[in-house]
Amino acid sequence: MAAGKIAVGYTTAQVRVALGAPHRTVSRVSGAGSSEVWVYVDNPPRFSLGLGIASWRRSSAVGGGVGISSGGFRDGERMHVIFDNGRVSAIETAKR
Repeated sequence: MAAGKIAVGYTTAQVRVALGAPHRTVSRVSGAGSSEVWVYVDNPPRFSLGLGIASWRRSSAVGGGVGISSGGFRDGERMHVIFDNGRVSAIETAKR
């Protein structure tokens, strides 16, 4: 089992080790029965810039800052992992 790689037949524990916790889970019901779907999203690095100006009595100040983050939710589902009876039955990936 390699980090970031999964295959049909994996258990929920194996998927959690390979991919980590899902962003959200969904229950799917169809004519074939019910399934659990784990949804994974892209979390690209984020960049932010801030600027502040303040004044009090006869003084004033200006400040700024830059922030970089390696996470944060961003719409962009990249993978659905479908489980039937506790094992991966299908893997759906987004085309880019």
